[in-house]
Amino acid sequence: MKKFLVNIEFKDWVNLRGLQNTVIEFYIVDAANKINARLKAFDNFEFDYNGGQPWMKKFMSQFNATLSDTCAPDAVEIANV
Repeated sequence: MKKFLVNIEFKDWVNLRGLQNTVIEFYIVDAANKINARLKAFDNFEFDYNGGQPWMKKFMSQFNATLSDTCAPDAVEIANV
C-alpha cells in the first residue's frame, strides 16, 4: 500500500465571492494508486460533510456549495509502505 496526500477543492466554475484559495481540505489515505486514493479521499470528505465535521457544511453553505461543487483533482504519493 502507498500513502497519498489528496486535496479536495471547489470546481473552477463555483462562485467563491472573493475567496482566493479553492482548497477545502487535505486527506492522507492508503491506496494502491492515484485513482483509488482520490476516490477514498472523496469518500472521507463526503462522510465529514454529511456529519463527521459540522463546520464543513456550514463553511460550504456560505458559498451555496454542495458536494457536487467539489472534486479531488490530484493525489501525490508521499510514502510507499
